[in-house]
Amino acid sequence: MHDTPDIADRRDAVCVIGAGASGLAAIKNLREHGFAVDCYERETSVGGAWNWRHDRSPVYSATHLISSRPLTEFPDFPMPDSWPDYPHHSQVLAYFERYADHFDLRSHIWFGTEVVRVEPAPGERWDVTTRSTGYNQIDLAAARKSGIKVTRVANYSPNSVAEFAVALLLALNRKIPRAYNRTRDGNFELDGLMGFDLVNRTVAVLGTGKIGTIFGRIMNGFGCKVLGYDAHRSPEFEKIGRYAGVDEIQADADVISLHVPLTPQTKHVVNARTIAKVKKGALLINTSRGGLVDTEAAIEGLKSGQLGGMAIDVYENEASLFFRDLSGSIIEDDVIQRLVSFPNVILTAHQAFFTREALEEIMNTTLANVSDFAAGLPLKNEVKEP
Repeated sequence: MHDTPDIADRRDAVCVIGAGASGLAAIKNLREHGFAVDCYERETSVGGAWNWRHDRSPVYSATHLISSRPLTEFPDFPMPDSWPDYPHHSQVLAYFERYADHFDLRSHIWFGTEVVRVEPAPGERWDVTTRSTGYNQIDLAAARKSGIKVTRVANYSPNSVAEFAVALLLALNRKIPRAYNRTRDGNFELDGLMGFDLVNRTVAVLGTGKIGTIFGRIMNGFGCKVLGYDAHRSPEFEKIGRYAGVDEIQADADVISLHVPLTPQTKHVVNARTIAKVKKGALLINTSRGGLVDTEAAIEGLKSGQLGGMAIDVYENEASLFFRDLSGSIIEDDVIQRLVSFPNVILTAHQAFFTREALEEIMNTTLANVSDFAAGLPLKNEVKEP
């Protein structure tokens, strides 16, 4: 095995952190576009989180992931036709290995190497690009101090997140998960499944960027009265709704959907004080960032009935939980355990973005960000400190 290079010495390379499914796809696509690539993977083989689960979970070898073929299959490298709809983890790991070998990716991966801290040498130009819209995982002040440019995927199929937010609202209001579980057990009663018509209801959209505006447009199609709140007004949103003040939204909104970024100013924008002022029984939807909601305050609001229900695809302490199979483990996070115990709470694991169209746009935009930086062109997706 060759010696691991110093990242600072690889001035011609794009550095990919992690050789999981998305990392492998990034290596392949970047190479196809003429970039030299070095990937750093702390495990000893490809697979990323799939390997992490396999190596450290004593019960994992006997379990199946709840991940179907369409969610784990590369479009340019089909799985064997004989495989089941939900492949076993060992099959998926073997599939990733074959993918890496087929496209000659292994020689670009430095296994057993964890990147802890990197800084550009004097005179070097660096770009950190994140394959996400959110960038709260990046220390912008430190990047600016080191002269590092930061780029992101400003927009990737905003329809994917907006449509998922609507799906969460419908499932929460009409008790679809409970109904589904009942009928599978042979219980066809309707007790406890009553919801309400969305037509003529007031829906508040906090954050009227592209995702929020699309969500508002869909709710307008349901016949809802759509109110918006944002520091920056959108002419597109004003075509389907109107802006309102905090007091009106809290007094009138039957549904509140969050579509704002997580910043120091928006952290815990939903808290005990704001929950106490909302219309009793209001439904809360969050497909943006978990830190927008003070989860313990939300739990108290659910207990008192002030919140009629909550459907979230994000959680403020999700980093230690999401994208892992913990079904055979003791989850030590008491807050999320309490949260999922409520019958009027739906929690999904940050999947709102997860559509074929969105993933394609994420990859294309990431490649464009890297290409523009390498060519010295203006970075249209650059993130700057607020």
